Amino acid sequence: MGLSTGKLLSVVAVAAVLMGSAQAQPAGDPPLGAAAGDHSPLTSSRMFQVLAADVAMQRGEYEVAAKIYLELAINLKDPRLARRSAQAATFARQPAQILEAAKVWVGLEPDSGQARNTLAAVLISQGPLAESKPFLSKWIADTADPAEVFRNLNRVLGSQKNRREVFEVVREVAAPYDLFEAHMAVAQAALPVETKDLSVLQPAIAAADRALQLQPGSDQAAEVKGELMLRADPQQAIKFLTEFGTKYPNAHDSRYLLARILLSENKTRDARDALVGLVSNWPEDVSMQYVLALANYELKDYKGAEGVLLKLLDKDESDRDRVLTLLGQVYEDQKQFADALTRYRAVGDGDLWFGAQQRIALVLGKMGAVAEARAHLRAVNATPSQKIQLALTEGSLLREANLHKEAFEALQAVSTANPESAELLYDMAMAAEKIDRFDVAETALKRFIALKPDDAQGYNALGYTLVDRTDRVEEGMKLIEKALSLSPDDAFILDSMGWGYYRLGQYAKSVEYLQKALAKKADPEVAAHLGEVLWKMGQQDAARKVWRDALVESPAHPVLTSTMKRFTK
Repeated sequence: MGLSTGKLLSVVAVAAVLMGSAQAQPAGDPPLGAAAGDHSPLTSSRMFQVLAADVAMQRGEYEVAAKIYLELAINLKDPRLARRSAQAATFARQPAQILEAAKVWVGLEPDSGQARNTLAAVLISQGPLAESKPFLSKWIADTADPAEVFRNLNRVLGSQKNRREVFEVVREVAAPYDLFEAHMAVAQAALPVETKDLSVLQPAIAAADRALQLQPGSDQAAEVKGELMLRADPQQAIKFLTEFGTKYPNAHDSRYLLARILLSENKTRDARDALVGLVSNWPEDVSMQYVLALANYELKDYKGAEGVLLKLLDKDESDRDRVLTLLGQVYEDQKQFADALTRYRAVGDGDLWFGAQQRIALVLGKMGAVAEARAHLRAVNATPSQKIQLALTEGSLLREANLHKEAFEALQAVSTANPESAELLYDMAMAAEKIDRFDVAETALKRFIALKPDDAQGYNALGYTLVDRTDRVEEGMKLIEKALSLSPDDAFILDSMGWGYYRLGQYAKSVEYLQKALAKKADPEVAAHLGEVLWKMGQQDAARKVWRDALVESPAHPVLTSTMKRFTK
């Protein structure tokens, strides 16, 4: 069984304690076997064991070395051998062995601060936090360099599962120390706490602020503060990071964080501008170049994205599969399907391989090779959960090909075999609605809602279907209202509300919601709805403008074009 991430981090932290002031044999130690306190003399057989352990260390056989050193330490009552055992166990990444060696070491050398610190680090990383806190406080109080402890503190506590408790403990033990490292330990302890709770964020941000007062240009502190502020108020995070980057233009990490936040907040042009500056300052940073390519792609600057990605393919340090996947999307969006297939097929057997196989099928479908696309999906060797994803992909490519009956049948077959898959139920319902199987769509969406009662999309889909395709408009509106309460800024739910009010004859309210929806997302179906309502209100010129604007991006959208034909023929 491999070592867990938490245990690995705790071992790294113990290594920092062990290696910070000691090597295999620190200067000043008498040779093993010399007269020193209660150490027992070395016999020839024991000297052979020491040599065997030393050779094992040199060969990288750390676990073997740890066991030999520990046995000798106990027999010879020599703390130096216990220390060596702890070091070897650390190299071997064996927390249990480190703990055993550290206990023997402290027993043989109770006045050694390094021995006590090593034992404390292991106990803190492996034991219940409430029981470990006294060790932690004493460890910090006894050490000659508290800053070093605080630098490693969150790694020492990496295996603790209750991250909120870790934050509170770190905050408590750091309180007596006005050190940059202590304040940073508090701020960093809040990062794994997945919450927007101000009782965590405010003291964590305050700690980062104090760290910045102590070291005003700290890129690390600014980055951590930016990440914490992002949870509470993304706009304030952007403001802080922008000002910091202007004042400290060499702040690599915090400026890069700003660019990523801008991208995630749909400020894509600002993100690209920031990234262009970053890439010019740090031309060898391949992750920045990749995000620049992503920003270009989001802005539909396909040539810009392609140029960056092709250069990244020539760099050994690039994530080649990620670059190939995005490059495939660049070509796919431009309908350069043969080039897209070439890139997707070049993705290796890593985390992105499965997604590339789905994209290959979708591209084949766009090329009209639907049978080949379906055969490709069925040839993929997949896990049970991946088989569900393949079925969803097959349903998508069949819908794109207007083969709605085939899509419904394919999704229904897999959904029957996987009745608890909410995703299959949802897509099957959408396919059923396309072939006028409202009974199946309604049953599937009700089951989806039962499985995912906090998911707004289920309520919205069922509500819109009732509003648009039946005379049960009032019932549908109640479902859409529920969806809106769960996701008040969703453009498609706002569109559903607007369309529902249109079906109720309340045109003014309809326009209000549809305009909000279109402002949030320039979707052609929303534009079709808004234009229709405006036309019915006698605002034909306004309706034509809405439709014309939408046609620029979606000239062949079926709902948009059919709506226009109905009113402008």
